[in-house]
Amino acid sequence: MQQSIKPLLTLSVNAKLEIYKKILMEKNKLSELTDEELLIEKKKLKKRKIINALIIGFLAGIVAVGIVSWSLGARKNLIAFLIPMLFPMYFIYRIIKNSKKDKELENVLKERNIK
Repeated sequence: MQQSIKPLLTLSVNAKLEIYKKILMEKNKLSELTDEELLIEKKKLKKRKIINALIIGFLAGIVAVGIVSWSLGARKNLIAFLIPMLFPMYFIYRIIKNSKKDKELENVLKERNIK
């Protein structure tokens, strides 16, 4: 039984190593870009930030309306309230988590004094 578990553990470690290598390659890729390419990435980053802000605002509005309608409603079923509210909160979390990856690009831009 333990012999069948060992390949799974090795596979997951290898998968983690592959992910780590991809992250390191992405960091190296950003540092190897020319200034013109970094300016293009900066424009994409600016558009991404605006779109993410709009999506987060829309999802936060959904949560706010849900909270208000639940608090003013006659039936206070907590489960029926939480399940629909988890979806927008999860998407907000994912957007914020993914935006932390953009910090690497901002750090490279600051190192090279590109504005």
